[in-house]
Amino acid sequence: MGSDHHDDSHHDDHHGHGHGEMPRVPYTKQAPPFEKIPLPQLGSTEHLEQLQAFDNNRPIPQPRSMMDRFAKVLRLEVFLDKDMPAMSHPNSRGYASYLDWLTSSLVPLRPKDYVDAYTRPNPCPEEFWHIPWKWPRTKYVNAKVPPPVDGKYNDYYHYLAYKNWLQRERDDVYVAHTNLVHDALCRCIVREGQYNAPKNCKHIANKSFAMSRMEELNQTLLYMALTGNCAIRETPYPTEFLEEKRKIYDDWLTRTRMKKPGDVA
Repeated sequence: MGSDHHDDSHHDDHHGHGHGEMPRVPYTKQAPPFEKIPLPQLGSTEHLEQLQAFDNNRPIPQPRSMMDRFAKVLRLEVFLDKDMPAMSHPNSRGYASYLDWLTSSLVPLRPKDYVDAYTRPNPCPEEFWHIPWKWPRTKYVNAKVPPPVDGKYNDYYHYLAYKNWLQRERDDVYVAHTNLVHDALCRCIVREGQYNAPKNCKHIANKSFAMSRMEELNQTLLYMALTGNCAIRETPYPTEFLEEKRKIYDDWLTRTRMKKPGDVA
Protein backbone atom coordinates (compact mmCIF):
# COMPACT_ATOMS: atom_id res chain seq x y z
CA MET A 1 0.00 0.00 0.00
CA GLY A 2 1.31 3.45 -0.85
CA SER A 3 1.55 6.44 1.44
CA ASP A 4 -1.23 9.01 1.56
CA HIS A 5 0.92 12.14 1.25
CA HIS A 6 2.20 13.57 -2.07
CA ASP A 7 5.80 14.75 -2.26
CA ASP A 8 6.52 18.14 -3.85
CA SER A 9 8.60 16.82 -6.73
CA HIS A 10 5.76 14.57 -7.86
CA HIS A 11 3.36 17.49 -7.46
CA ASP A 12 5.59 19.74 -9.57
CA ASP A 13 5.80 17.15 -12.33
CA HIS A 14 2.09 17.44 -12.96
CA HIS A 15 2.39 21.21 -13.46
CA GLY A 16 4.63 21.04 -16.51
CA HIS A 17 8.11 20.94 -14.90
CA GLY A 18 8.69 17.37 -16.05
CA HIS A 19 7.09 14.04 -16.73
CA GLY A 20 7.04 11.93 -13.59
CA GLU A 21 6.17 8.27 -13.52
CA MET A 22 2.61 7.24 -12.93
CA PRO A 23 1.91 5.76 -9.50
CA ARG A 24 1.95 2.01 -9.89
CA VAL A 25 -0.70 -0.19 -8.38
CA PRO A 26 0.97 -3.06 -6.49
CA TYR A 27 -0.01 -6.62 -7.36
CA THR A 28 -0.72 -8.48 -4.13
CA LYS A 29 -1.58 -11.92 -5.55
CA GLN A 30 -5.30 -11.16 -5.69
CA ALA A 31 -7.70 -13.70 -7.15
CA PRO A 32 -9.08 -12.83 -10.57
CA PRO A 33 -12.75 -11.82 -10.58
CA PHE A 34 -13.99 -15.03 -12.17
CA GLU A 35 -12.45 -17.05 -9.34
CA LYS A 36 -14.50 -15.13 -6.80
CA ILE A 37 -17.67 -16.79 -8.13
CA PRO A 38 -18.22 -19.92 -6.04
CA LEU A 39 -18.42 -22.88 -8.38
CA PRO A 40 -18.34 -26.53 -7.24
CA GLN A 41 -15.74 -28.75 -8.74
CA LEU A 42 -16.53 -30.16 -12.15
CA GLY A 43 -17.91 -33.70 -11.92
CA SER A 44 -18.82 -33.53 -8.25
CA THR A 45 -22.27 -34.18 -6.83
CA GLU A 46 -22.79 -30.48 -6.07
CA HIS A 47 -22.04 -29.61 -9.67
CA LEU A 48 -24.52 -32.20 -10.94
CA GLU A 49 -27.18 -30.85 -8.61
CA GLN A 50 -26.62 -27.28 -9.83
CA LEU A 51 -26.07 -27.39 -13.57
CA GLN A 52 -25.52 -23.88 -14.79
CA ALA A 53 -26.82 -24.43 -18.34
CA PHE A 54 -30.19 -25.86 -17.40
CA ASP A 55 -33.22 -24.95 -15.34
CA ASN A 56 -32.82 -26.96 -12.15
CA ASN A 57 -36.39 -26.33 -11.06
CA ARG A 58 -37.73 -28.33 -13.99
CA PRO A 59 -37.10 -32.08 -13.91
CA ILE A 60 -35.20 -33.72 -16.73
CA PRO A 61 -37.72 -35.34 -19.11
CA GLN A 62 -37.81 -39.08 -19.29
CA PRO A 63 -36.60 -40.92 -22.39
CA ARG A 64 -39.13 -41.42 -25.15
CA SER A 65 -41.13 -44.57 -25.20
CA MET A 66 -41.36 -46.94 -28.13
CA MET A 67 -44.70 -45.40 -29.15
CA ASP A 68 -43.20 -41.92 -29.21
CA ARG A 69 -40.19 -43.10 -31.18
CA PHE A 70 -42.15 -44.91 -33.90
CA ALA A 71 -45.12 -42.56 -34.07
CA LYS A 72 -43.24 -40.19 -36.35
CA VAL A 73 -42.31 -43.02 -38.67
CA LEU A 74 -45.93 -44.20 -38.77
CA ARG A 75 -47.10 -40.68 -39.53
CA LEU A 76 -44.46 -40.29 -42.28
CA GLU A 77 -42.71 -37.44 -40.44
CA VAL A 78 -39.17 -38.72 -40.78
CA PHE A 79 -37.84 -35.53 -42.33
CA LEU A 80 -39.87 -33.16 -40.12
CA ASP A 81 -37.78 -32.91 -36.98
CA LYS A 82 -38.81 -30.05 -34.75
CA ASP A 83 -35.70 -30.39 -32.62
CA MET A 84 -33.43 -30.20 -35.68
CA PRO A 85 -35.29 -28.05 -38.21
CA ALA A 86 -34.08 -27.63 -41.75
CA MET A 87 -32.12 -24.52 -42.64
CA SER A 88 -34.25 -21.36 -42.95
CA HIS A 89 -37.32 -23.19 -41.62
CA PRO A 90 -38.98 -22.26 -38.33
CA ASN A 91 -39.54 -24.72 -35.52
CA SER A 92 -43.23 -25.11 -36.37
CA ARG A 93 -42.61 -27.74 -39.04
CA GLY A 94 -44.45 -30.94 -38.37
CA TYR A 95 -47.98 -31.73 -37.15
CA ALA A 96 -49.50 -30.29 -34.03
CA SER A 97 -51.66 -33.31 -33.29
CA TYR A 98 -52.92 -36.56 -34.71
CA LEU A 99 -56.04 -34.79 -36.02
CA ASP A 100 -53.79 -32.32 -37.84
CA TRP A 101 -52.07 -35.21 -39.56
CA LEU A 102 -55.39 -36.82 -40.47
CA THR A 103 -56.84 -33.68 -42.03
CA SER A 104 -53.69 -32.69 -43.92
CA SER A 105 -52.56 -33.78 -47.36
CA LEU A 106 -49.78 -36.29 -47.85
CA VAL A 107 -48.03 -34.01 -50.33
CA PRO A 108 -48.14 -30.49 -48.88
CA LEU A 109 -49.40 -28.26 -51.67
CA ARG A 110 -48.75 -25.16 -49.56
CA PRO A 111 -46.72 -25.30 -46.35
CA LYS A 112 -47.90 -23.72 -43.12
CA ASP A 113 -45.25 -21.01 -43.25
CA TYR A 114 -46.01 -20.13 -46.88
CA VAL A 115 -44.93 -16.61 -47.79
CA ASP A 116 -45.66 -15.11 -51.19
CA ALA A 117 -44.88 -11.67 -52.51
CA TYR A 118 -48.00 -11.68 -54.69
CA THR A 119 -50.59 -12.53 -52.05
CA ARG A 120 -52.07 -9.78 -49.90
CA PRO A 121 -51.01 -9.92 -46.26
CA ASN A 122 -53.28 -9.25 -43.34
CA PRO A 123 -55.04 -5.94 -43.95
CA CYS A 124 -53.53 -3.55 -41.44
CA PRO A 125 -54.28 0.07 -42.44
CA GLU A 126 -51.35 2.40 -42.58
CA GLU A 127 -52.83 4.84 -40.09
CA PHE A 128 -52.41 2.16 -37.41
CA TRP A 129 -48.77 1.43 -38.20
CA HIS A 130 -46.33 2.12 -35.39
CA ILE A 131 -42.92 3.24 -36.60
CA PRO A 132 -41.33 4.75 -33.49
CA TRP A 133 -37.75 4.94 -34.78
CA LYS A 134 -38.81 7.26 -37.62
CA TRP A 135 -40.35 9.96 -35.47
CA PRO A 136 -38.52 13.30 -35.36
CA ARG A 137 -37.20 14.80 -32.16
CA THR A 138 -40.20 16.25 -30.37
CA LYS A 139 -39.22 16.29 -26.70
CA TYR A 140 -35.93 18.12 -27.14
CA VAL A 141 -36.32 21.88 -27.55
CA ASN A 142 -33.53 23.35 -29.64
CA ALA A 143 -32.83 26.62 -27.83
CA LYS A 144 -32.29 29.55 -30.16
CA VAL A 145 -28.77 30.99 -30.26
CA PRO A 146 -28.37 34.58 -31.53
CA PRO A 147 -26.75 34.56 -34.98
CA PRO A 148 -23.52 36.41 -35.76
CA VAL A 149 -23.88 40.11 -36.54
CA ASP A 150 -22.38 41.00 -39.95
CA GLY A 151 -20.64 37.64 -40.06
CA LYS A 152 -18.80 38.26 -36.77
CA TYR A 153 -19.13 36.19 -33.63
CA ASN A 154 -18.64 37.35 -30.06
CA ASP A 155 -16.11 34.64 -29.20
CA TYR A 156 -15.31 31.05 -29.96
CA TYR A 157 -18.07 29.69 -27.73
CA HIS A 158 -20.64 31.86 -29.47
CA TYR A 159 -19.51 30.29 -32.75
CA LEU A 160 -19.61 26.81 -31.23
CA ALA A 161 -23.08 27.24 -29.76
CA TYR A 162 -24.42 28.70 -33.00
CA LYS A 163 -22.87 25.91 -35.05
CA ASN A 164 -24.37 23.26 -32.78
CA TRP A 165 -27.75 24.96 -32.87
CA LEU A 166 -27.65 25.25 -36.66
CA GLN A 167 -26.67 21.62 -37.18
CA ARG A 168 -29.30 20.44 -34.72
CA GLU A 169 -31.97 22.64 -36.27
CA ARG A 170 -31.26 21.47 -39.80
CA ASP A 171 -30.59 17.77 -39.23
CA ASP A 172 -32.84 16.85 -36.31
CA VAL A 173 -35.76 19.13 -37.20
CA TYR A 174 -35.87 20.06 -40.85
CA VAL A 175 -34.24 17.09 -42.55
CA ALA A 176 -36.12 14.70 -40.28
CA HIS A 177 -39.37 16.35 -41.30
CA THR A 178 -38.39 16.23 -44.97
CA ASN A 179 -37.51 12.55 -44.71
CA LEU A 180 -40.83 11.80 -43.06
CA VAL A 181 -42.69 13.61 -45.86
CA HIS A 182 -40.68 11.77 -48.51
CA ASP A 183 -41.31 8.44 -46.78
CA ALA A 184 -45.03 9.20 -46.58
CA LEU A 185 -45.02 10.08 -50.29
CA CYS A 186 -43.32 6.81 -51.22
CA ARG A 187 -45.78 4.84 -49.11
CA CYS A 188 -48.70 6.69 -50.63
CA ILE A 189 -47.46 6.00 -54.16
CA VAL A 190 -47.02 2.30 -53.39
CA ARG A 191 -50.39 2.10 -51.68
CA GLU A 192 -52.41 3.99 -54.28
CA GLY A 193 -50.81 2.46 -57.34
CA GLN A 194 -49.63 3.75 -60.70
CA TYR A 195 -52.80 5.59 -61.77
CA ASN A 196 -54.38 6.75 -58.52
CA ALA A 197 -51.17 8.16 -57.02
CA PRO A 198 -51.10 11.46 -59.04
CA LYS A 199 -54.57 12.25 -57.71
CA ASN A 200 -54.50 10.82 -54.18
CA CYS A 201 -50.90 11.74 -53.28
CA LYS A 202 -50.95 15.28 -54.65
CA HIS A 203 -50.99 16.94 -51.22
CA ILE A 204 -47.91 15.03 -50.03
CA ALA A 205 -46.10 15.71 -53.30
CA ASN A 206 -46.85 19.42 -52.99
CA LYS A 207 -45.53 19.51 -49.44
CA SER A 208 -42.39 17.56 -50.38
CA PHE A 209 -41.72 19.91 -53.31
CA ALA A 210 -42.28 22.97 -51.15
CA MET A 211 -39.87 21.66 -48.51
CA SER A 212 -37.25 20.97 -51.16
CA ARG A 213 -37.57 24.58 -52.40
CA MET A 214 -37.40 25.82 -48.82
CA GLU A 215 -34.10 23.99 -48.41
CA GLU A 216 -32.57 26.17 -51.12
CA LEU A 217 -33.84 29.27 -49.34
CA ASN A 218 -32.35 27.97 -46.10
CA GLN A 219 -29.00 27.56 -47.80
CA THR A 220 -29.16 31.16 -49.03
CA LEU A 221 -30.13 32.49 -45.61
CA LEU A 222 -27.35 30.48 -44.03
CA TYR A 223 -24.82 31.94 -46.46
CA MET A 224 -26.07 35.43 -45.67
CA ALA A 225 -25.94 34.85 -41.91
CA LEU A 226 -22.43 33.39 -41.92
CA THR A 227 -20.78 35.76 -44.37
CA GLY A 228 -22.70 38.97 -43.90
CA ASN A 229 -23.11 39.84 -47.59
CA CYS A 230 -26.55 40.09 -49.13
CA ALA A 231 -27.17 37.26 -51.57
CA ILE A 232 -30.85 38.05 -52.20
CA ARG A 233 -31.64 40.51 -54.96
CA GLU A 234 -33.62 43.42 -53.56
CA THR A 235 -33.47 45.85 -56.53
CA PRO A 236 -36.53 46.02 -58.76
CA TYR A 237 -36.55 44.31 -62.11
CA PRO A 238 -35.22 46.40 -65.03
CA THR A 239 -37.52 48.04 -67.51
CA GLU A 240 -39.02 45.79 -70.17
CA PHE A 241 -37.73 42.76 -68.28
CA LEU A 242 -40.70 40.59 -69.15
CA GLU A 243 -40.60 41.58 -72.82
CA GLU A 244 -36.91 40.72 -73.09
CA LYS A 245 -37.54 37.36 -71.46
CA ARG A 246 -40.41 36.75 -73.87
CA LYS A 247 -38.19 37.60 -76.85
CA ILE A 248 -35.51 35.19 -75.65
CA TYR A 249 -38.05 32.42 -75.12
CA ASP A 250 -39.73 33.02 -78.46
CA ASP A 251 -36.37 32.99 -80.26
CA TRP A 252 -35.46 29.70 -78.57
CA LEU A 253 -38.89 28.30 -79.41
CA THR A 254 -38.62 29.16 -83.13
CA ARG A 255 -35.03 27.97 -83.45
CA THR A 256 -35.67 24.60 -81.86
CA ARG A 257 -38.95 23.67 -83.58
CA MET A 258 -39.10 21.40 -86.60
CA LYS A 259 -39.33 23.24 -89.92
CA LYS A 260 -41.33 20.56 -91.77
CA PRO A 261 -43.15 17.48 -90.55
CA GLY A 262 -40.62 14.67 -90.22
CA ASP A 263 -37.66 17.09 -90.04
CA VAL A 264 -35.53 16.40 -87.00
CA ALA A 265 -32.62 18.71 -87.79
